[in-house]
Amino acid sequence: MRLRWLGLLPVLAALGGFAIAAGKPAPPMAAAAASAVPVADQWVHAYTAYGEPKYRAGYARFDYLDPDAPKGGTLYLANPDRRTSFDKYNYFTIKGNAPAGVAIFMIETLAFLAADETQTMYGLLAQEMRVAPDKSSITFRLHPAARFSDGTAVTTEDVKYSFDTLTGKFVAPSYNTAYAGVEKAVVLDAR
Repeated sequence: MRLRWLGLLPVLAALGGFAIAAGKPAPPMAAAAASAVPVADQWVHAYTAYGEPKYRAGYARFDYLDPDAPKGGTLYLANPDRRTSFDKYNYFTIKGNAPAGVAIFMIETLAFLAADETQTMYGLLAQEMRVAPDKSSITFRLHPAARFSDGTAVTTEDVKYSFDTLTGKFVAPSYNTAYAGVEKAVVLDAR
């Protein structure tokens, strides 16, 4: 799926899996910062605004994660806004109350920013991404293993639906604002 945008790439990480396009290229400073990275118009596992990604394709884990961390137990979370009940699971809409932790535990994105690098995004639901040479769009290729909790495959149509929802009239204004620079989202094929 291809997305065309009017701004910088990391904003797109929250989308999930498709392409974005914009009406004009990224600002000159962003283009200059990313110009040292020879990834334009090539499929890559990660995109960085500065230099090379720290982790190569096929990395097993991030350095800041402990593979020997204790497993099991119970996680107790404080309700961050004192809600005692909820009436929806759609975290993004204005009306109603979603349960605490929905955004953290129930939502996956196309890509995400690494915690130990500056402005570097790695594919999550997206296996690879391709940035246009003029930085005016990014295309995501969904990972074949991307699944919903019931085992159903995530499709590019699902991602497009998510984008349309995040830019629709019932979504909280903060999401409309974040994606205001995206001109369009287009499904190119099944992945």
